[in-house]
Amino acid sequence: MKMLMYKQGRFWDEGVSFCIPDGFFLETDPDVNYERGIGAWNPTQTCLYMWVISDDEVGTREGLEKASCDFKRLSEITPITLNGLSGHWVAYNTRFEEYYEVRFALPGGKQLALILEKEGGKIKTDMDSQEFKDALSGIRAEQT
Repeated sequence: MKMLMYKQGRFWDEGVSFCIPDGFFLETDPDVNYERGIGAWNPTQTCLYMWVISDDEVGTREGLEKASCDFKRLSEITPITLNGLSGHWVAYNTRFEEYYEVRFALPGGKQLALILEKEGGKIKTDMDSQEFKDALSGIRAEQT
């Protein structure tokens, strides 16, 4: 089944859990949400955060190279280690939006991605915010 379990104020999948920071607004449009993921808007409803579990992925660096190859990269693809997980992140833009995307490797070739989408640009401002730090630090490895 392609579902996330909600337990103890967190969303869980094999090997990982995450929480949505207080004050966020859940996105309920099924066209916006991924098959096994959840989206929420920051408290000012100016930036969409999406937590997504995907299967059968290449490495986190390779996945980000592929995802951002048609867009202008605003940063290098950078390694990250956080709460027992490792992966890579990158910021990039399209004509109308800017994105931050981090991918963490999970057991069985899966990945957890946290994607921020900011219409009109200036994703760096959101990356410097406390709400971003809370969303990112709320991701952690789990023994399941």
